[in-house]
Amino acid sequence: AGVASAFSLQLYDAFGNTVAASGTTTPVTASFTAGPAPVTAAVSPAVKGNVTVSYTATITGTYALDVTVGDGTDAASFPSSVLVVTDNVPDPSKCVAAGAGINAAHVAGAHAVFTVTPRDAYGNLVSQAKTALAVTISSGGGGATVDASSTYNSQTGSFDVAYDATVAGDYTIAVTVNSAPILHSPFDMTVVPARADPTASHVRATSSSALSSTVTGRTESFLVLVEDAFGNVLASLGNNSIAAHITGPRSYAVSCAEVHDPSI
Repeated sequence: AGVASAFSLQLYDAFGNTVAASGTTTPVTASFTAGPAPVTAAVSPAVKGNVTVSYTATITGTYALDVTVGDGTDAASFPSSVLVVTDNVPDPSKCVAAGAGINAAHVAGAHAVFTVTPRDAYGNLVSQAKTALAVTISSGGGGATVDASSTYNSQTGSFDVAYDATVAGDYTIAVTVNSAPILHSPFDMTVVPARADPTASHVRATSSSALSSTVTGRTESFLVLVEDAFGNVLASLGNNSIAAHITGPRSYAVSCAEVHDPSI
């Protein structure tokens, strides 16, 4: 695909004699009558009875080529079938990533997937033979990184990429083919905390005595950090609720209020 191609056609008269004249007025036409995309064939003027047909096809597939001579009679061996194939060299700028795993917010611990489809300079699918895919997932702050795995799917012609992010935050997904970024890479991705996990959530005292001893009449407070199973603090309670109870010689009312403090 994309390579200029040409072939020669020797003209003969009705008795099988070679037409040796240059610039013969015998009309010769060449055209692609069927195929996955339009292709234009050019016919050069005859030189010693020999004409050259040239064309460049960029889209892979099977085409029907017809050559007629004189009054429109098909030349010998025509119509003919022409198979256009790719050189299997990917063009990173034409390679495409798609799927929820590349451009959506993800819940911590949820399995995320997306595909990368390698294509040549003309948009034709290429195989994995000459395609070196690399995926790097890193947090915006340069801290957490996420391992990603990729598998070539011969049925679809794409790479299936999967990862599991457990740390909440903003990430960048850099996808390269043969060390060059693909179309629209890098991509932004956000991981949000999973649902609250009571066994992972914990209490933090706001004073040294809040959870151990106090003086009668004093109001004490403490924090309950609501976290998911991976230790991410939830930004809000959402549908979760917190209840606290004091047991002892007598019962006391305990009020709970949601606090939004990014420093916690």
